[in-house]
Amino acid sequence: MEYQKTKKQSSSNRKGRTIVSMILSFLIAVALTMAALLGSLRLGFLNEKMIVRSLNVKDYYGVVCDDFYERVEDLSIPLGIPKSALEGIVDTNSMYNDIRASLEASLTGQTYQPDTGKLRTKLKENVENYAKSREIELGEAQQTVLNTYLEQAADQYVRATKIPFIEYYGRIHGFAEKVITVGILGCIVFAVLAGFVLFRMYIWKHHAMRYLVYSTLASGLMIGLVPAYLLLAQDYRRLVIEPEYLYQFMVTYVTNGLLIFEGFAIGFFGIAALLLLRIASLRRRLIKNSRG
Repeated sequence: MEYQKTKKQSSSNRKGRTIVSMILSFLIAVALTMAALLGSLRLGFLNEKMIVRSLNVKDYYGVVCDDFYERVEDLSIPLGIPKSALEGIVDTNSMYNDIRASLEASLTGQTYQPDTGKLRTKLKENVENYAKSREIELGEAQQTVLNTYLEQAADQYVRATKIPFIEYYGRIHGFAEKVITVGILGCIVFAVLAGFVLFRMYIWKHHAMRYLVYSTLASGLMIGLVPAYLLLAQDYRRLVIEPEYLYQFMVTYVTNGLLIFEGFAIGFFGIAALLLLRIASLRRRLIKNSRG
């Protein structure tokens, strides 16, 4: 009778320990997933280097420069100004420097205004030289139109050097970085404490490790499934974004960000695999010692 009572109590204790272990395993999985989610955002979508790297795809700066010339050419056609009058007003190197300066300013929450003085001077000189070659006299009315044209060309250049969403990024970056850092640390501390409690519940540590395997596998699936689907389906490539160079930048930026999520998922699967190997090693050692 006493034996049956002890056996029932032991069975009840095992069930209770199993339930607590499952709950702790779930909580560790949630904490690890949240830490990975925040880490992926910081290393991917909120990473300055990732943005700069995405800008280098398909000669972003050269394409922006070509697009700028096309827009100024569209402004020139109604005025009868030929394409040849636009030569040399802007080069890829100056465009590159102004885009990078605008990007760096936006990332720190500041604004950058490129110097368009040289552009206007060169463009005005080209137009006046063209008028002289055609023996066209520029009167007061023509000068007013020319000044308006120069302002419009300068506005197009300023527009070309700015990346639309970066200014919003700059506004949230400082705040988000602090929140993400605190969030990651909090999740890691919670996961470590929960893991400590889990290990304290078992004499044989490989029993506790099983639940860590469940946690890491669950975290890998939770952090990796949706990004994997998006990378395979490529639905974000169907977004209509103009102009083309901005579309290419956004697609590359999103792709790189999703790959960071997949990196964390692979990391979790790798940790699970190492834990399984460790569990197998501990079990073999335990069996060997019991036989010895």
